Amino acid sequence: MKAVIFDFDGTLLDTERAWWEAYSALYRRHGRQFPSHLYAKTVGTTNDAFDPIQHLCEAETNLKPGDAAREVEAAHRELLEGEPLRPGVRASLEELHRLGIAIGLATSSHRAYVEPFLVQHRIRDFFAVVATADDVEQVKPHPALYQLACQRLGVAPRNALAVEDSPNGAQAAIAAGLHVLCVPNALTQQMAFPDGCHFRRSLEGLDWEMLIASLLKD
Repeated sequence: MKAVIFDFDGTLLDTERAWWEAYSALYRRHGRQFPSHLYAKTVGTTNDAFDPIQHLCEAETNLKPGDAAREVEAAHRELLEGEPLRPGVRASLEELHRLGIAIGLATSSHRAYVEPFLVQHRIRDFFAVVATADDVEQVKPHPALYQLACQRLGVAPRNALAVEDSPNGAQAAIAAGLHVLCVPNALTQQMAFPDGCHFRRSLEGLDWEMLIASLLKD
């Protein structure tokens, strides 16, 4: 195994729970229930699958999309203040660096959104490659982000492992030909993941040398 490529939202930092809570609060303020079953389609990809703000504005004609978006973004920022990395993330990055494994990031989010979090949590320097929505025409579940990350790292997909938290992300990695380790979060743990994934409840305490050895035997 020559490279490990991490997803960002929900994998390194639990931003997805914060988005869910921010949208839910907006819906409650307008006396409506947030349609979680529809929102689940967007996890790991973009709001093209379901736009919560457009959906609410169609029902609440006095609500302006721009105002709603600013309210949700402000709530999201507030919810993430002081939010730590998910358990085991920093230790995993340090261990992979020690082992000489190339580390990349492949995210359906935009660079301007992701980079400040990486800098804030002092993990930006671990990533030799950061592939974002700005770099491809199609994001996850399309394989383009993982294909690009592998290309930039100079490794074949069969020699790389993706670390994901969502079905959309896992599907993208599998389609690109990578091994996939899924570490679902509170929002995604009940979702249906594609076949071919390896699962862990957390990265905390993960023996990376043992995991890599077991994947090489598959």
